[in-house]
Amino acid sequence: MAESDNVLQLRYLSLYTNRVGDDGAIALANSKNLKNLETLDLSFNRIGDLGAEALAKSTCLKNLKVLHLDANRIGFKGMQALAELSGLQNLETLNITYNLVHPQGLALLDKSERLQNLGKVKTDLLKAED
Repeated sequence: MAESDNVLQLRYLSLYTNRVGDDGAIALANSKNLKNLETLDLSFNRIGDLGAEALAKSTCLKNLKVLHLDANRIGFKGMQALAELSGLQNLETLNITYNLVHPQGLALLDKSERLQNLGKVKTDLLKAED
């Protein structure tokens, strides 16, 4: 699907509970055909650190504004990549709740300047105002 010309104009893609896994997330992250995608829901897809890293570093998903990665298998390395978020320059909303909670990874997410500039970030980290 990631290489199909039929998705060139796609703006919203929900693959909720489709067992996408790391390989699928990597394929999506590297798909030049998804350059117009604005919302991507990959919740409940068994995506781990490798998939999260690929998505966080993606330069192909240029217009992505909303990314749902909740209820996957993202651990410390994935959280670290998401905290740095070197790709996805237009991202406004990130949901990474219900993953493999790693205290140091959550701390990186909390301290991330890049994530603090997003409009909405949902993690498992509870703050005093929550």
